[in-house]
Amino acid sequence: MMAHKTNVVKANAAGIEYLFRKNKGRLIKGKGRIAAAGQVVVEGRMDHKTTPPNIMIATGSESMPLPWHHRR
Repeated sequence: MMAHKTNVVKANAAGIEYLFRKNKGRLIKGKGRIAAAGQVVVEGRMDHKTTPPNIMIATGSESMPLPWHHRR
């Protein structure tokens, strides 16, 4: 089950990266924050500050509980 999940996540990420390239978007991976109006800082090996014309925030995902698994 975990291998299937890993493959699905990889395929989704590759699809997003493809759409960025296709639409001439710039993908910057890392932990980011909106520092000011229209300004994004992405933390990583070297902090990257940019003022893009548009900002898309991808927050990740949350796992879906299995129907037979009940949280206590």
